[in-house]
Amino acid sequence: MKRTIYLVLIFLACFACKKDDPADETDDNLTSDYYFAATINGEKMLIQEGIDGYANGSSAGGGSTPDGFQQEQGAVFLGGTNGYVAVIILKTFPETPDQCSQMDGMFHIGSYPFGQTSISADDYGKDGVVIYYIDADGVYWSSGYEPATQSGSSFEIIEYTDFTAMFSSKIMKAKFNCTLYDGEGHSKMLTSGEIRSKCLYCN
Repeated sequence: MKRTIYLVLIFLACFACKKDDPADETDDNLTSDYYFAATINGEKMLIQEGIDGYANGSSAGGGSTPDGFQQEQGAVFLGGTNGYVAVIILKTFPETPDQCSQMDGMFHIGSYPFGQTSISADDYGKDGVVIYYIDADGVYWSSGYEPATQSGSSFEIIEYTDFTAMFSSKIMKAKFNCTLYDGEGHSKMLTSGEIRSKCLYCN
């Protein structure tokens, strides 16, 4: 199966001036409106747009499944040197969605289950949210890797507002905790997670 993924970023944002006031009280070092903050295996991390080479933007993609098309919509931070993170919403439609209203409907204030990305046209996948993380050593972690056990985990969007930009039309803010897996039997606990990001990319 050919699976398409688009990472849409405006890298000029990396060079924007710092803001005078923090966007949130998540961390004393928070200076950007768009950020990913969490504690992973006891170690605090904070990724911000415009800091250490990071840019923030929307992501979109998807692929065929036995019962339709699993659409991906979400947010990504990349371009820095200390890792990469993404928060992706998955939803399966009977056919490939071609309306922005369909993608917009994937986002809502409230809780989400954790999902799994369909890896082939023969794989159903599981709708919900998936959190990806590439650490400083280049190891790829995901809440959706097997065994993908998420007992006691949670994900909730607490803000979803309009935004005007070339590749994003919404801003979302979410809080979460989960277990990340590397696909080789290792796991890491992610706690106190919070993201505020541009999202919703559609033509």
